[in-house]
Amino acid sequence: MSVKILKVLNQGQIARVELCVDDNGTKCVRKVFDLTLARTIDDPNIDKLRARFVTEVRTQQSLPTNLFIPVHFADLDSPDPWFIMPYATNSLREELDRSQTKPPGIRREALFHILASLKELHSRQLVHRDLKPENTLLHEGRWKLSDLGFVKVHTQGESFTSFDSVAGTELYMAPEQFKNLRTTTPAADIYSFGCILHDMVTDGDRVPYAQHSCSHPLSPIIEKCTAVTPPSRFATIESLEHALQSTLDDLENRAHPRPLVDSLQGITTWDNAQLSAFCTRLLEPLEDIADLLYAVDEAVLDQLCAKSSRSLWLCIDRLCEFSEREHGWNKCDDIARALRHGFHIGDLNIQVRTLVALASLGAHHHRFYVMTILFELAGKSADERLAERVALELSDAEVRNNFKLCAEGISKGVRDFHPALARHLRG
Repeated sequence: MSVKILKVLNQGQIARVELCVDDNGTKCVRKVFDLTLARTIDDPNIDKLRARFVTEVRTQQSLPTNLFIPVHFADLDSPDPWFIMPYATNSLREELDRSQTKPPGIRREALFHILASLKELHSRQLVHRDLKPENTLLHEGRWKLSDLGFVKVHTQGESFTSFDSVAGTELYMAPEQFKNLRTTTPAADIYSFGCILHDMVTDGDRVPYAQHSCSHPLSPIIEKCTAVTPPSRFATIESLEHALQSTLDDLENRAHPRPLVDSLQGITTWDNAQLSAFCTRLLEPLEDIADLLYAVDEAVLDQLCAKSSRSLWLCIDRLCEFSEREHGWNKCDDIARALRHGFHIGDLNIQVRTLVALASLGAHHHRFYVMTILFELAGKSADERLAERVALELSDAEVRNNFKLCAEGISKGVRDFHPALARHLRG
């Protein structure tokens, strides 16, 4: 693959990053192992550094492209190995710096995208070790992690040179990583995430390697993320995600009263006027009715089914649209349960719509539970007519890719879908 170099974007200690244009005139980014600069290091260490660069590329190639910046091409046999990535339209650092307000404020979607990526890394026993806004890039409408140069398997030791005995970025580096890079665990990534949170709700001014706090309601989460000792932090990404989701939801609920949401508890006694008000509210922009859609469960859908098929279809249709947004893992599972129930009580059109939505929800959130529901409903025993209808949706490349990602996410093959779907997915 040949590219034309436009300019050097960044010159690191052992690699440079170049903005390029490929043969089709599309902007891309090339990262090259810079052997000239590496020769300032003792010769015996050059091979180790080159091997680490190759490991970075192979690791990035192995990760889901909906969570991490993909590798489009790589030449790892060259004396100066290199690889090509897509050109990202934005970084989280640029997003925060461009903010019209100071502090810049919560970027909810970015936060949960980062957590989804970290969850995947940690499930593979990997630690990023250089999580920061500069390494969080917007690509194809999603925030993805990049720059895996310091990634490691946290159950393995490493042989380090004096050159990289300290690696990472000072303002985001956990204190134990500064002291001993070899023994870094996933807790170091949780510390870095706490620093990103701190950036969003303060001016970002802080003392490195310390516990951080602020006057924002998210301070307890920031404090726990950035505790000096790793055991005092959140034990898992899932526990951090749950705490963050709950706190943000609570802040949202306090800022915006929810009379209609609260009235769902009495939906069995609704009259036509209340049902009409509910349907009218469902037509508002998704960002304005998130609290209402989160409150829709199996019982609400049963009542809508009994009262009006139109209201059921409208509610499920909006839930399907809503599923394409970013959600915490608990909310993601709640939506999946509601969609599954809608599938069972709805007509063929609703069933097709819910399966496409479940594939999107599972693929973009990388939720094993959601992917399992998709296979439960669209597996080999699915209704033939339903499968043929869903197969028509697979002509859309994004829908097709979502189904494939769900199969990969739970270690299945496309052959485990209904044969009508498998034929289209293999094509």
